[in-house]
Amino acid sequence: LIEVIIGAITGLLNTIIQAIAAPFLAALDFFTKSTPLMTSNSAVFNLWLAMVGITDVLFAVIVALLGFHVMSAATFGLDEIEFKHLLPRVGLIFLLLNTSIFIIDGIIALSNALITAVSAVGGSQTVWSVLTSVVKESGGQGVAALLIMLVFLIFSVILLVYYVGRLVTLFVGTVLSPIIFLVWLIPGFRDFSETAMKTYITTVFTLFVHVVILTLA
Repeated sequence: LIEVIIGAITGLLNTIIQAIAAPFLAALDFFTKSTPLMTSNSAVFNLWLAMVGITDVLFAVIVALLGFHVMSAATFGLDEIEFKHLLPRVGLIFLLLNTSIFIIDGIIALSNALITAVSAVGGSQTVWSVLTSVVKESGGQGVAALLIMLVFLIFSVILLVYYVGRLVTLFVGTVLSPIIFLVWLIPGFRDFSETAMKTYITTVFTLFVHVVILTLA
């Protein structure tokens, strides 16, 4: 009876692993090859264009308010802003908010180039292809080994959810990038804007770090 129960459990675990492993490992292999360029996604690009139009209007309003601030600082006792420091920042921000998606694609292209270089050094066989081969041989494993593989598959699902969330974050960040660059012009929001930029760049290059770790694995 015990042998029958163990056989049934082993068969059930093996069926679950075989059914889940292949598609999820293939998806992880896809997500760890490169990050898609933002301009290649028409929905993201069109939303970014709409956001640029809105941001340009807000930019004109903010520049007018900053000009009023500069001219009336002495009269109303406001903190003075030096015009010679403000003008280069205004020009730079106007350029950045109108070209942000192309700057982002340049950063992503650099990350993809690094990933390609690491993959070339690591060889054609990826950790996911190796694990797929291991899963195919799971039929002869015992209950303990199958339970370990099942736990591994659960972590694979969690990792896949992370990669999907990472892409969503990159898409949303790209669409909102004109606003992020715009608020960099406002003194009180500079820290927020700089933190958002650093977080976005970190999110882009996180995949490169993961690929290095997976190649070593």
